[in-house]
Amino acid sequence: MKVREIAHVRTGDKGDTSNMAVIAYRREDFDRLGQALTAERVAAWFADSRPTDAAPVRRYELPALG
Repeated sequence: MKVREIAHVRTGDKGDTSNMAVIAYRREDFDRLGQALTAERVAAWFADSRPTDAAPVRRYELPALG
């Protein structure tokens, strides 16, 4: 399954900081996304494109957004 099948993704950047928002289309998919998109997995996915001295990937959950 691809993330885009169950969620909307928005990205942005400010200087040397990037952000990504993943918003589930359906509330029942929120936990599934949380389990799959850990900070460690996201960092590993982007490892080849991140500078070695980059800040760690941080994840902030907003369960009430929906």
